[in-house]
Amino acid sequence: MKRIVYILLIIATFAGQAFAASPNATPLLNMYAKRGYYTEKYTVLRADTSCRHGKYTLTYKNKPIEKGQYTNGKKTGIWIYYNLNEQVELKYDYDEQRPTFITKHIGKRYTDNTYPCLFLGSPLVPHHFILRNIDFPLEEAENYKENSVVLTLEIDTLGRMTSYRLTQESNKAFNDMVLQAAAKIPGNWEWVPARQNGRKVNSEYNISIIFESVKK
Repeated sequence: MKRIVYILLIIATFAGQAFAASPNATPLLNMYAKRGYYTEKYTVLRADTSCRHGKYTLTYKNKPIEKGQYTNGKKTGIWIYYNLNEQVELKYDYDEQRPTFITKHIGKRYTDNTYPCLFLGSPLVPHHFILRNIDFPLEEAENYKENSVVLTLEIDTLGRMTSYRLTQESNKAFNDMVLQAAAKIPGNWEWVPARQNGRKVNSEYNISIIFESVKK
């Protein structure tokens, strides 16, 4: 009888340890943050509300553009990044530090060893950032026809933006506005440097901006 009780005590002890280590047992708080068209939904540790822990979702105009998981404040596992059509653009494994899926583009085929520079997030984010930081006087819009500007960001092998320039220019007013917006790009944005034959290389990331006058 004593032996049976002893075995039960051991089982109960290990079960208690497993429960304590389970992430589901961690007290969490649900958080909700709205910034313009963007809405974040995530959970934090009840003991430290600055530490994100659990599922995370970012939406733009109620459309999901980023989904993933935090563990003690760090992104872990596979995160999924969408475009505005709710199609998957990128899946990135933060544990392995590599993309597991990159959407195919016309005439482009990517492998695990060769792929272009990627923004580590929804591709909407950098494009929309430039657009909302452009302050073009509407009273002058009718003086211009459609104009395109291509902003090229230089990304090093560590995934950091080192510089930027225009690789397609338009009217000086448009050029200046795009460059001024580019100067405000957050320094903590992350990028996946391009790979060629398995090696990280310095690369470029292009953002195309079209200015178009619309008469009402």
